[in-house]
Amino acid sequence: MKLFYILALVVLLFSPSSFSQWSWQSNLPQGNYLCAVAYIDSNICMAVGYAGTIIRTTDGGVTWQRQHSGTIATFYSVAFANASTGIVVGDSGIVLTTTNGGLVWTRQNSQTSVSLRAAAFQDPVTITVVGSSGLIIKSSDGGNVWMLRNSGTSNGLMCVSFLNKSEGVIGGYKGTLLKTLDGGETWNILPPQDDIHDYHTISLQDSSIIYTGSNMSSDGGMTWVKYDNPGFFGLSFANKSHAVGVSVNGQIFRTTDSGLTWCRSVPDSTLSFQGVSFSDSLHGMIIGSYGVIFKTSDGGISWNQISRLLITGGLQSVSFANKDNGIAVGGGGILKTSDGGIHWEKMNESPNFLLTGIYLINNLKAVGFATNGQIFLTKDGGNSWAQIIVGSFLYSITFSDANNGIIVGDTVLKTSDGGETWFGRNRGVKNRLYSVQFPSQQIGYAVGGYGTIVKTTDGGDTWVSIGAIDYYNFYYACSFTDEDNGTIVGSYGTILHTTDGGITWNKQFSSGSPNITYCGISLVDNLNGTIIGLNGTILHTTDGGNNWLQCESVTRNTLRGICFTDSNNGTVIGEEGTLLHTTNGGISFINVSPTSSRSVNFELFQNYPNPFNPETTIDYQLPHTGLVILKIYDILGREIKTLINETQIAGKHSVSFTAGQLSNGVYFYQLSLDGFRNVKKMLLLK
Repeated sequence: MKLFYILALVVLLFSPSSFSQWSWQSNLPQGNYLCAVAYIDSNICMAVGYAGTIIRTTDGGVTWQRQHSGTIATFYSVAFANASTGIVVGDSGIVLTTTNGGLVWTRQNSQTSVSLRAAAFQDPVTITVVGSSGLIIKSSDGGNVWMLRNSGTSNGLMCVSFLNKSEGVIGGYKGTLLKTLDGGETWNILPPQDDIHDYHTISLQDSSIIYTGSNMSSDGGMTWVKYDNPGFFGLSFANKSHAVGVSVNGQIFRTTDSGLTWCRSVPDSTLSFQGVSFSDSLHGMIIGSYGVIFKTSDGGISWNQISRLLITGGLQSVSFANKDNGIAVGGGGILKTSDGGIHWEKMNESPNFLLTGIYLINNLKAVGFATNGQIFLTKDGGNSWAQIIVGSFLYSITFSDANNGIIVGDTVLKTSDGGETWFGRNRGVKNRLYSVQFPSQQIGYAVGGYGTIVKTTDGGDTWVSIGAIDYYNFYYACSFTDEDNGTIVGSYGTILHTTDGGITWNKQFSSGSPNITYCGISLVDNLNGTIIGLNGTILHTTDGGNNWLQCESVTRNTLRGICFTDSNNGTVIGEEGTLLHTTNGGISFINVSPTSSRSVNFELFQNYPNPFNPETTIDYQLPHTGLVILKIYDILGREIKTLINETQIAGKHSVSFTAGQLSNGVYFYQLSLDGFRNVKKMLLLK
């Protein structure tokens, strides 16, 4: 109990530099939808999007770092007045500003709670922001104080552009176009165009020329000429004549004659492009769905995808045979890892039907199933699959050893030969079962709809109902550490715990939303466990479930599957290709894992020996030369010692730490390099 509160305090002490303990493994550098991008110079770029996402690169997109935003709201716009001064706006009236190039973001009081859709600088301290219901707010002091301005419309305003401090334009829904000549103090409604559009992008190139996503005007907005394209969601000019527009159906348009004609490319029609930004006449970035990022270095002639999208369909199930080898399956195919979940690759061959459940028996052998009842077996690591049976709807699979396995759903199926043959068993209830687990070879539990909990004591041959705790609750997952101790999760924030083999169940409560649906749980021992669910929810306990702490969200995608191979290493999968990984059990307070479209080799290794007394060694690896800071903290977040604070070259380094007069207990060591941060814990035992 005490440790729980101490860790919570540590999180607060290190905000806003603290980050979630879960890092993206797919998609990379992250998988949330990106809504806007600001390419500041050829090296520095910022992108924002769903779930409070702010990512930043300082090397032209080779590596990206997640910046702390303190919210899971959607960000729709990012803008910079110069390399240092920027703003991000989004849902619920959220405004964040930075004065150090996006390393730290400060929450401002916008005096509104409506959705803010776009922001534009008139100079480094003057900013106009637009949003829903015709909202216009303006700041003249860099975002500290905001004043409401009259738009003359109730239509949603989606985009804003300023030529200088005085002249600006706004676009919005239902053909809404506004213009100001006095710095945004007053706005005039421009005449409507012949074709009414919802405007998501607008650009004021000089006092007369205005570009929207579908039309251009050369007389200050009095008359308009339609482009020969279906309309843009984002538009950016590389120079006066060269521009690129992007659409939500994966199309990229380029003009070299100021918009008179456009050529089109379609790199991927399954993607939705949301924004584009050029830093100069050559360098541009496009962002969009699933965290996709494209880059050009030739003015938009060619575009290279620098993000890595392994899979965009929902992942439903994940299983590890050991600490290194794992497999995840779902709507987009099959992913495999051989290094404990740090890197994943998509399998080229998949079964005829998409797998929704999987159990990896060993490195080569796995059993998977489709919800409609088809069961598949592979003996070559997933290169080929044999169809075993077609039956009722299936939802969960487990094996108690290499031969004995159970699948549940609208039926119960059992195998005693490693998945070669399956036979039906009486499940003891009529309700659908969603999850099954065997803490031993003979004892197993399954849970399902309408409060269903069943138990077997003979390896799954017969099942007995052990009570419907709440008829109106659906139980979606269960996890047991032994025959007696286990936890069930489900709808309406249900967390039930037993210590007597299911004879009695006690309700547990979380620090998050009390009504969220939980979809998965993994208990690694009687103290440590993790729960996942809707809206990217991740809960963690270190005291057997007396307290469930809500981890900082990295996504709002629904999380479906979870697997821990030991107390530190865990993998979570979910909708839209979400694949998350932790290497510290999910409880550290500063862990920032650098994610990149390439291997960046930024690593902080576990100290050795650990536990230690009184001396230990810390190894780390750097991707490039830079200022390195390595510090030791106690469990309260107080700095104990700075081990390194100097410029070091790329490569592997090692440093020794002597505890001296420090008392027994848990300590943390944090490594920092140019915005990268990572942390691990160590234990001093004298």
